[in-house]
Amino acid sequence: MTIRPPIERILLLLLLSGALGGCATEYSHYGRFVAENSAGEEREFLISWRTTESVSGEVSAVTPVTLRTQCSDRELLFMEPGQGGDACRAHQESGVVWCGEPGQDLSLEGKALVDSTTLCGAITDESGASQIADLGRVMQLQVSCWPARTIVKTDDGPGNLDYIKASSVPYIVSVKRAEAGGSEDRPPALSETVCITD
Repeated sequence: MTIRPPIERILLLLLLSGALGGCATEYSHYGRFVAENSAGEEREFLISWRTTESVSGEVSAVTPVTLRTQCSDRELLFMEPGQGGDACRAHQESGVVWCGEPGQDLSLEGKALVDSTTLCGAITDESGASQIADLGRVMQLQVSCWPARTIVKTDDGPGNLDYIKASSVPYIVSVKRAEAGGSEDRPPALSETVCITD
């Protein structure tokens, strides 16, 4: 005598296997390096972003790329077309970019920005990637603007708004990829020791 499982159980098993097969995995990408900020001080920098990938490896979502500077409250966001507003729309062909803000940034020549459409930075890699999902393990970071002010007064005292020094030569940054929640999903913290002042 053959025992057949109920059709409902078979359908449930098929649905579960399909759902599990279509699960997405989140990854963090990060790299820390040392360079000078615009004031000529040696600082650590942390570049990071996250992606969501299907089982087949197709990227379904990405966050902007964030560049943080040791001892500074200013974070730079590099975005691709479709992320953020229209400020950098004219530079879509440049790929992953950051545009400066009037009052906060100066051009490479030290002139005040008149609007939010000035290209101040771009990220790519050796293959010429123009999308965040396509960035490889070694990135090229180009920065061509300066902070208008590096120190501002706050209720808690002076605050730092400095960021990486503008350069005609790209910074080369090695990036690590780790599964979110895994043992290696630990982007390094930027030390605050050098930031302590009397």
